[in-house]
Amino acid sequence: MNDTPTPAAPVVAENILGIRIVAGFIDVIVLAILGGVMSAIFGESEADGSSFALNLSGMPFIIYIALCFAYSFVLETATGQTLGKKLMGIRVVAVDGLLTPQKVAIRTLLRVVDGFPWFLPYLVGTVIAATSSKHQRIGDMAAKTLVVRA
Repeated sequence: MNDTPTPAAPVVAENILGIRIVAGFIDVIVLAILGGVMSAIFGESEADGSSFALNLSGMPFIIYIALCFAYSFVLETATGQTLGKKLMGIRVVAVDGLLTPQKVAIRTLLRVVDGFPWFLPYLVGTVIAATSSKHQRIGDMAAKTLVVRA
């Protein structure tokens, strides 16, 4: 029996930007629901008859931000997919075939850059992915990862 690892098949970069955007919206909805639940439990609320607002500040806000990063990091480390990616049939892979927690951590932390500007989320990441040869956002380039069909 040969214990030498088999090299991974080459990964083909495919333009699935539209699918990535939909997957991202699904993930934003999941995280917004989490934020709403946390705000209802730990935050302040306001209602004026025609609208309702929830606020989260202090330690609950910090915990929420940590959970947002953990959502992507834990799921992508375990399976290469967040809920949005799973529903859309895509996944994160490493260019070299070995998706490590370090690579996922890099792409997760760089969501802060890719997600800029906050008034139009993920504009930077979307433009970079749309114009890069391998359809990678900054986090993917730094981590040497791609998002491909599952």
